[in-house]
Parts: sequence; structure tokens; C-alpha cells
Amino acid sequence: IEHFESVAEIAAAKAEIFTGLEPGGTAVLNRDNEHFEFLNFSALAHGAAIADFSGDTEGLDGKGPPAVQLITCDEAGGQTAVGVAVHEQAEPLNYALSLPGHHIVMNSLAVVAALSACGSNLNEALPALAELQAPQGRGVRIELNCPDGKALLIDESYNANPVSMRAAIAVLGTVPRDIYPRRIAVIGDMLELGAQAEALHAELSQPLIEADIATVFAAGPLSKTLFESIPTERRGAWGESPAAIESELIAEIRAGDVIMVKGSNGAKTWELAAALRRHYANG
Repeated sequence: IEHFESVAEIAAAKAEIFTGLEPGGTAVLNRDNEHFEFLNFSALAHGAAIADFSGDTEGLDGKGPPAVQLITCDEAGGQTAVGVAVHEQAEPLNYALSLPGHHIVMNSLAVVAALSACGSNLNEALPALAELQAPQGRGVRIELNCPDGKALLIDESYNANPVSMRAAIAVLGTVPRDIYPRRIAVIGDMLELGAQAEALHAELSQPLIEADIATVFAAGPLSKTLFESIPTERRGAWGESPAAIESELIAEIRAGDVIMVKGSNGAKTWELAAALRRHYANG
């Protein structure tokens, strides 16, 4: 948003991708997006077929069913069980996701829509989603060997924006408490937010409270606004840079903790994830 006047302008910039679509190609669009009507119009103007998807299980918007519609979603247990209705298929499709989070469910709907548009055999293709592994910095989970037992690191440090940060916080809140009873969030600056930067950081305090995050560490000048917005009892440490809080963070970790690290790539929050991995590699 730093480089645009509004989110609508960002949507217009994103819509430029349709200029490169082959004649008769398909645009896969999220109907739940607030700019769907504009994106749909732009894609149609470039001769695209539309494969839309929706995660709204409460009903349709009066425009007929999307190509892929979420019917059921059970995020309990080690895998997420998803049920979808696919246009022109009589029976619903069911598949499992190995990665947690509603944002991953929404991504999977886009996958189903793309596969369907390509004419792929969905029953053969979708079981692969149950075998996905999170890549480095994108939600990969790493056991840490503390002197008194195991802790868990969720490394989300590759990049961040307000939407992805809220998604990562929500996933942190769902980690089973019987195994990892204490949740720690390590938040770095989210960059390229322009004049809204401080407000958007401060607004993360509510998701952190809702997810019952016990302790928050923050690094970077923008994250100071967030750190000062959370209740005193939830504050771990804040520093101007990741290096400034490294020793305090390492000293805080104990067995039974789950620690999520996330920030923009340019904020170098990944340094803290790397430090935790090094320090607790062998207990």
C-alpha cells in the first residue's frame, strides 16, 4: 500500500496479469475478495473464461454457484478435512490438507478450480495435498531441543503483511495445548505499508489476544507500536532490530513452548528463527 493510493489501485495493478493470458485462457478468481467484481470484469474484457471459488459456506451471493464452493471444513486433528462442490460434478469432493490454517484451505480451493479448468482428474490429483510440506520460512515446523524437553518453532519468517500475519497468528493459536501449552509470537516489522504502517502494526494486538498468545517479542521501529499496544503481562521484549532481542528470546524458551516467528523479509526476522535453530539444535 506504500506505493498506491488505495487497495483498489493494487487490484487494478494485479489485473494487469490478464493482458498476458492466452486467448481462451482461464482466470482463477476468489469470489470472496472485495474486488472480485472488478477483477471478473477485467478478466472477461481480455476474453478469459472464469473459474471462481468461494469459501463462504453460508450461501451464495445471488450470482449462481461458483466453480468451486467450500461445503465443509474440519480443522481438528493433524490434518484438515475439506469438502467441496465442483461445478458440473454430481458428487462433492473430499480431500485432506497436511498444512493448517483457513488461508491454506482457501489456497486449496484455487488449486481445485485450476485443476478442474485444466480438465485434470481431481480424484487422482487432490490426494497429493495431504502430503504437502511447508517450505523454509513459510510455516515449516521444527522441534527445538530444550534442556527440559521439546519446544516447537513455526518459522513464518520469509515475509509478512497484515493479512498473512493475522493468518499466522491464528494458526499459532490452534496448536494443541496438551503438547505445547504456551504460545510465543515473535513479530518483525511489516514493510511497504506507507502512512498506515504504525496503525496496521498496532491492530495486530487484538488477534494476538484472541489467539491467547502468552508472550510477544517484537523487533523493529514499526513493531514498537504493536508492542506498546498489547497488555503489559504479554510483553516479552522489544528491540530496534532482531539482533537486539536475540539473547532475551533464547533465554525465554522452555519445554512446552510453541514459538512463531514472522516479519517482512527486509526486516530480517528470519535471523531470530535461525538463532533458535542453532541454539536448540542439540539441547
